[in-house]
Amino acid sequence: MKIHKNIGKAISQQAAVFPHRDALILPYRNWYGKRIYKHYSYQYLDQLTEDLAKGILSAGLQPKDRCIIMLKPSLAFFTLTFALFKSGVIPVFIDPGMGFRKLKACLIRSRPVAFIGGNKAHLIRLIFGCPFFPKKLTLTVNSYFPSCLSLSSLKKIGQKVSGMTLPNIQGEDTAAILFTSGSTGKPKGAEYLHRHFMSQIESLKTNLAIRDGERDLCTFPLFALFAPALGMTAIVPDMNFIRPASVKLKAITDPLSQFQITNLFGSPALIKTLCGQMDLKKKLPYLKRVVTAGAPVSPKILAQFKNHLEDQCPIFTPYGATEALPIAITQSTEILEETYNATRTGAGICVGLPVPEIVVMIMKITDSPIKELLETDLLDTEEIGEIIVSGPQVTERYLNDKTSTDDNKIFDRIGSRLFHRMGDCGYLDHHGRLWFCGRKSQRVMVDEHTTLHTIACESVFNEHPLVNRTALVGLGSRPRQKPVLCIESEHRLTFAQKETILSAYRQKSSSIPKVKSIQSFLFYQGTFPVDIRHNAKIFRENLTAWAKTKKTSMS
Repeated sequence: MKIHKNIGKAISQQAAVFPHRDALILPYRNWYGKRIYKHYSYQYLDQLTEDLAKGILSAGLQPKDRCIIMLKPSLAFFTLTFALFKSGVIPVFIDPGMGFRKLKACLIRSRPVAFIGGNKAHLIRLIFGCPFFPKKLTLTVNSYFPSCLSLSSLKKIGQKVSGMTLPNIQGEDTAAILFTSGSTGKPKGAEYLHRHFMSQIESLKTNLAIRDGERDLCTFPLFALFAPALGMTAIVPDMNFIRPASVKLKAITDPLSQFQITNLFGSPALIKTLCGQMDLKKKLPYLKRVVTAGAPVSPKILAQFKNHLEDQCPIFTPYGATEALPIAITQSTEILEETYNATRTGAGICVGLPVPEIVVMIMKITDSPIKELLETDLLDTEEIGEIIVSGPQVTERYLNDKTSTDDNKIFDRIGSRLFHRMGDCGYLDHHGRLWFCGRKSQRVMVDEHTTLHTIACESVFNEHPLVNRTALVGLGSRPRQKPVLCIESEHRLTFAQKETILSAYRQKSSSIPKVKSIQSFLFYQGTFPVDIRHNAKIFRENLTAWAKTKKTSMS
């Protein structure tokens, strides 16, 4: 099937070929508290999104207007998002859990004229006021709020103007604004054109070998939007999407069995939680693939979860960012059988070969903006530097943020390409595979000649059975930083256990050259602070502030 260049037409395209196939299956609770599921066909979703798109335009919005959308995965979330795509109105997606100060900054930068949300979102809007009061439209999907239009009213408005012709939205038109989580800096609004989304869909479908008619269990809201566009049925589990690490096993296993799901997308935190709850001999049936992304996934967790899958079911770990996805893809077999040993000795995590349509290069590390890419900026194979990427699914600018655009985009005059700076450090090996070593902003510079990269170093120490994970931080200013390894355990450790861990870590520091500079260790009480989106990216900046107040255990 030829894929349209307007993502809003993806549902219409599927509806024309498979009108009665399930596009969306959603959980509900009946009067007795029992979980039930409702099914919605492609034909139903297509007609509803058409009605809502016409209602949106009839209510006063125009193409290129921006609309904040804050909804949980639901029928309203799916249909209103695709209705906005069809109408040319630009949905703006912001993580509400990023904190009020960052949230307010994102709202001011996006300059919305419309606001769509549920009860909690509207309560925030009413409490805090400007800039939460848009000029043209506020819509509620749960209950009545003053001056808010209801979802049912919007649908009726659209049905009354059924003869309206929707605008001809093309690939170069802006489709959506996706704000980064702000986990390692200020949130930035990546501007997605329709062609960026369609390139992502084509790449995911090809590189993950997704077929029409598959069933996807969607545990991450934005990825859930891709499922119907990919020709898959999206099944939404009954879980807290803001806290994927708190998922209950039955919320995943029940729909897996009931609907014979073939594709599971989950953050590394969700995968780890499932491993901790599953019986050692239990297998998850029907799955053809598992996809985990959003943060580095521990090979140890991959090995555990692989035991619960059929032999022919791979775990894919796409590498990318909000601004560019996918960049590279590998799978569990390659990691566990080929690259794991190198990871354990400080080589970083192999994220696989770049997907065919993406160009990946490694640039010398610098914290300064670069306007133009020069040959002298690039590094050779096996040299660690900053990862830069170019390709059809790579976004080109940030909304109303020239400073961030200048800081993160580079023009290559020789190849007439725009490169995005991933903000990650890594290298390309002799096989052309990309290795990820850590965030550039979190690197620790011991001196002018010694730079430690977080993920590469932490992977050496994460193997200890009493340790959940570690986090490397640097105390002081570059290039004279003291490296400190923070240690997180799932259990309260005794003095003897701590001494056992320290003894093992000191031995590793003395025997593995890449981590010999790490001589200071801190045990962290509780779990590390992590990002709201995936519950997996460690807030090392917070740990740095904490570590400054503590006395380290030193050899």
